[in-house]
Amino acid sequence: MAQTNISNMPTIGGKIIKGVSKSDGNITAFHLSDGSKLDYNQALSYVKSGNCTGLVLGGARDGSETIHGVADGDPANNLDSLPVMN
Repeated sequence: MAQTNISNMPTIGGKIIKGVSKSDGNITAFHLSDGSKLDYNQALSYVKSGNCTGLVLGGARDGSETIHGVADGDPANNLDSLPVMN
């Protein structure tokens, strides 16, 4: 298994995203390297303000805003590849 380059990991507010919480397969929260947890709407605010790396805004079919990882060809830093945490 290849090692992940930590500098390529997505961040919010300068903190690495270490994992996510999910409900019905959808991300509901982000767990950060300092032990804090942001709910989805809080994370959306960071992405909108540009205070993140490796994340972009997208849109769902229903018109709601969504958070996506930047497609860089490295599956290790995709949001769906992050550990699911409580």
